[in-house]
Amino acid sequence: MVSGFKKQLVKQVGIAGGAIALLTLFIIVLNFDINKHSDAISVVKDKLELRNRTIELLSSSNNDLKKSEVMLDKLRTILPEKDDLIDFTPEIAKLAKSYGLEFGLERKTEQVSTPSDAGFLRFIMTVSGEMKDIYDFLSAFEKHRYLIRLDSIDIRSLTKNKLTMTVMGAIYTK
Repeated sequence: MVSGFKKQLVKQVGIAGGAIALLTLFIIVLNFDINKHSDAISVVKDKLELRNRTIELLSSSNNDLKKSEVMLDKLRTILPEKDDLIDFTPEIAKLAKSYGLEFGLERKTEQVSTPSDAGFLRFIMTVSGEMKDIYDFLSAFEKHRYLIRLDSIDIRSLTKNKLTMTVMGAIYTK
């Protein structure tokens, strides 16, 4: 009877061991499959996050574009017509004279405006006088009603108290 019991026990342990081995193999395969799907889900999640970020950026840039169009329209109302620049030279001459400076202005090349870019008129301006007067003139000049870009400023001494300033710049137009 012991021998039949041993056979029965070995058979039961073998079946249980086989079932455990089969269950372990099933768990390993299931774990591999879960990991594979988890990686695929991570890739899809990353793609969705990238897509959402792209949509946010596009939406934000669209809002920025609308804001810039409004600002560009405002800027266009600020910029003078090219023909309005006829007053520029007399106005600046009057400003220079108010500071006791000698004044000269030469108009140079002109860039016509396009739908996306403002036009401009290049100029060379020369003023002569005392340093303090030139400084005060420049301070007033930068607050002038025209939108002016200064490309270069060259200051040279003529005498002990007299300087000459040459300014190269551009006035923006519509």
